[in-house]
Amino acid sequence: MNIEADSINAALLAPESSPGSAAFDAFLREVVREMTVKAGQKCTAIRRIFVSAGKADAVADALAEKLKGTKIGDPRQADTRMGPLVTRGQQAAAFDGIRRLATEAAIVCGGTDAPTLDGIDKNKSAFVAPTLLKLKDAGSAQAVHEGAEPWSHSRRRSRDRHRPYRARHRHAAMQSRRTGSRRSG
Repeated sequence: MNIEADSINAALLAPESSPGSAAFDAFLREVVREMTVKAGQKCTAIRRIFVSAGKADAVADALAEKLKGTKIGDPRQADTRMGPLVTRGQQAAAFDGIRRLATEAAIVCGGTDAPTLDGIDKNKSAFVAPTLLKLKDAGSAQAVHEGAEPWSHSRRRSRDRHRPYRARHRHAAMQSRRTGSRRSG
């Protein structure tokens, strides 16, 4: 399920979905695709992932494995699956946002440094590895994960927060938090 909520889209894995099931595999594929297509720079990209606490580690491990296998590089190359952000300013803003989120979350993969890529000078390029963060305490997380600048969407698309929940009513409460730039109602 992909839910539009204040431009901070979420994916929710049903608690009965098990590793290896069609729903589990589709969930992983969709999250990885959303995080990497256009370097995640689209307003409908999944930004938050809700998973039952009992499956949180399995999902985080599976996503990390797939994300680490994503070919990052020159988008003109046929085997590249994820290119750079547009500017180094956006890259710096993305790394600042990841650092801010990391005060409440563990970095599962990716991070706050430009990836080392063959034939690409990381001091001149604007690459950000797909970064997955897992909240330490999903119920009390307060870090702002979207700003009001018009380009803010591109700052954080290449990372996502992984939010384990303990009961169905808790994921609804976490999903309804509205801290995005397109607040409604």
